[in-house]
Amino acid sequence: MKASSQLGLMLVLIIIMACGQVSKKSSIDVEAEREAVMAVFIGLIVVAESGDVEGYMNHLSEEAVMMYSGQPAVVGTAKIQSFITDFFENYKFQFNPWQSNEIQVLGDWAFHRYSGIATIMPKSGGESIKLDRKYIDILRKEAGSWKVTHHIFNTNN
Repeated sequence: MKASSQLGLMLVLIIIMACGQVSKKSSIDVEAEREAVMAVFIGLIVVAESGDVEGYMNHLSEEAVMMYSGQPAVVGTAKIQSFITDFFENYKFQFNPWQSNEIQVLGDWAFHRYSGIATIMPKSGGESIKLDRKYIDILRKEAGSWKVTHHIFNTNN
């Protein structure tokens, strides 16, 4: 075999081995990123159930959009903060049971598809409302942390 052919073959083998290592490394990283996305989701549940507006806002991107069924989109953190403040002042929220159905990570972007029962209890008294919902959150990694850019849901009932 000529030296140039041997060099070419060695280069191809190195590239194949490197790709295998990148693939193994990315699958480990992807799993860690999925766990980080799940941590954002759990954090959002905790702050929503406790009525913590500031904690809720800390999980959102500056350009966040909230899209609820039958309602106009709430765009930007100022409008979302106003919306969330009003909601938390008037209602107690519980999200249980819930189920994570899918988390996909692609570089600095991810989406989380989940479902559950949202119970909304008026603080002024009255009947609680239980809503069977399905959600998709789109997240972007910003300065090393996952932030929700889009929170989208609709109700099954």
